Amino acid sequence: MSKHFVIWFAKTDAARFGAKNVRILSVTPGNFDTPMGALEKDEAGTYLKFNAIKRNGKPEEIAALYEMLSDEQLGYLTGADIICDGGCIASGAGAFSR
Repeated sequence: MSKHFVIWFAKTDAARFGAKNVRILSVTPGNFDTPMGALEKDEAGTYLKFNAIKRNGKPEEIAALYEMLSDEQLGYLTGADIICDGGCIASGAGAFSR
């Protein structure tokens, strides 16, 4: 529920922040090889089979995304959620979790 709020906030408040010359974005990450990811490995394994890329993400991959999103060359990008999950959501795996 909290992730849906973050996505909603990024989309609905983009105009308000844009008026102040501030971009607002959210990132939806998948499972990553981190200490937190290790704690969630059993649940993550349920979704990994649906990934287009059959592995967890590397911390440097999500870090590179955040670095790219902060680049001024992407100054026109706002009010969007960027999904970085190895293709899990695109596969429709979210429908299987219900």
